[in-house]
Amino acid sequence: MVNTKAALAKATEYITILINRAPTKDRTIWVKWTPPPTNMYKLNTDGVGNPDKGGVGGVFRNTSGNWILGYIGSVQHTTNTQAELLVILKVLQIAEERQLTPLEINTDSTKVNRPKTRRRDDEAQLQGDKQSS
Repeated sequence: MVNTKAALAKATEYITILINRAPTKDRTIWVKWTPPPTNMYKLNTDGVGNPDKGGVGGVFRNTSGNWILGYIGSVQHTTNTQAELLVILKVLQIAEERQLTPLEINTDSTKVNRPKTRRRDDEAQLQGDKQSS
């Protein structure tokens, strides 16, 4: 059974701290978009997951930085990494349909940019599974 008095006290404490906290200093973060090499397109993507509803999107630009095509969509019940992968799949399909190749893809997801490699014992297990079939 939930102790409603304790839960209410914790919620009140949280709200009080949140409201009364000192404002943080804003700081500027400079971001520079770099164009793709000559005769290529560049695709910037992003995806946001959420247990309820998330979103995905991407923008194609040419060597001059001109906007060529954009894509947005929503996804249900997904993680950030799944959303990032879903948007890349979708925009690759669009790139193929619209012949937007060769293509350089940029995403802010470190998990998508540098996927984990399988550990050796995972590979050994896979080999063992193949041999026993």
